[in-house]
Amino acid sequence: MWGDPATGRVATEPFPGAVEIKPVFGDGSPAVWRWSRPRIEERPDDLECRIVRGARGERIDVYQRDWRHPVGGRRKKLRTIWLAEEVGSTDTAVAELKELVGHLFESPKPTGLLLRILGTMPADARVLDYFAGSGTTGHAVALANAADGGRRTCLSVNSAEATRPGSNAERSGYPTVSAVTRARLRAVAERVGGGFAELS
Repeated sequence: MWGDPATGRVATEPFPGAVEIKPVFGDGSPAVWRWSRPRIEERPDDLECRIVRGARGERIDVYQRDWRHPVGGRRKKLRTIWLAEEVGSTDTAVAELKELVGHLFESPKPTGLLLRILGTMPADARVLDYFAGSGTTGHAVALANAADGGRRTCLSVNSAEATRPGSNAERSGYPTVSAVTRARLRAVAERVGGGFAELS
């Protein structure tokens, strides 16, 4: 593989300013490239050449770029650390659920976290939540569609798992976790829109 650390360009053939890069591990021992030659040629912009500094000094290496879903014609790198101030916390999630159907769960997920994840997907994504719990994912899909006019759909699945005896959910008349899921998603459909349909 060939690359230019000044520009970041990577190619399978030599080009002006490029140096040949051999695959090695951090300790300098030989390795193999993870990408095949045809894949590199098909997606050269997804790779980047740069200088790295390690225990054995400087060397030139190639890295795969992590891209977020294209927004407004630009691709943006997805951050790897998501702070509670940005995506919410258990406290904000409890408050969201409480506002819709009452204080039923102690540790639901915040919709902000799911909205961040949905932001990496197309606006017409089909989302499968195979362990729906309190229904946070379906709630976030409705919020995302309301915010940007998207056409995402969400299939929320839950077993008829009983709520914990003596829990707020059981005392509030919800015998199963899926009953809580349905109640929340109905309330979301009424307040936010997007519809709600129950399947057997």
